[in-house]
Amino acid sequence: MLEVILQRKRKGIMELGKNIAKFRNINNLKAKQLADMAEIDQSYLSQIENGKRSPSLDVLQKIAKALHVTVSELLGEVPEQFTADQRKLINYVKELDSEQIYSTIQMIKAFQKGTD
Repeated sequence: MLEVILQRKRKGIMELGKNIAKFRNINNLKAKQLADMAEIDQSYLSQIENGKRSPSLDVLQKIAKALHVTVSELLGEVPEQFTADQRKLINYVKELDSEQIYSTIQMIKAFQKGTD
């Protein structure tokens, strides 16, 4: 019974690491960039991504914030709401000012009219 519990824990840690790496790649971040944003050492992040270390809740929250996702998404507990491309678009839009966002919306509406 104990072995089954340990296997599940290892699998969960591996899944977490894969999810962090996936979202890091979606956000076009290098490991060093994410580590700096989450205020952790790059080697620690590498160990987490490779399933060798289990982060504290505080570290997990910092990583999630840096990746613009929820802790639940990192843990794989909820389905992703957006595709990788949609998430990239959202991250780009977050950097725009209100005038640029308005222009982007108008451009998207024009694209939609072209497909009707």
